Amino acid sequence: MHIRSGGKYVSMERVFYILYNEVSMISLLVAVILWGLANFLLKFARVTMNAPSVQAAQIFGVMVGVVIFYGFSRYSLDPPHGHIKEYILGILAGGCGFLGTYFFLYALGGEKLSFASQISSLHVVVATILGVLFLKETLHIWEIIGGVLMIVGTILLGMTK
Repeated sequence: MHIRSGGKYVSMERVFYILYNEVSMISLLVAVILWGLANFLLKFARVTMNAPSVQAAQIFGVMVGVVIFYGFSRYSLDPPHGHIKEYILGILAGGCGFLGTYFFLYALGGEKLSFASQISSLHVVVATILGVLFLKETLHIWEIIGGVLMIVGTILLGMTK
């Protein structure tokens, strides 16, 4: 099936591909905004509370979010049967995220939010390197340049401190 667009016929597969990529980009932008807001709120909480207390409150917030999101959405959780490896990987990822959040919260006690957030954003570079090494992902030249610019920007940021 084809759709006429601007004098040309476009396949339905192409339309779905474009829509999927636009929805993915919007989802990424929403995630970035929410993560930025979360870090901003964590800094406020960290001013008067210690890191473990802020992290406990954050975990409670995650639990409430999971109940609300999955309780009122069309998504359902896969049962552990047949997905043991994936659940173990999810648990390990949760543990790494938990420890990373603890150290981030600890750093917020003595650092400006602008500095701590930009340093912690290098997790993208770490994940990219791990993807290349272990998942055999390939990088486009612009992705490599972007990663290098992130590292250079972080170094420059550290020099202004």
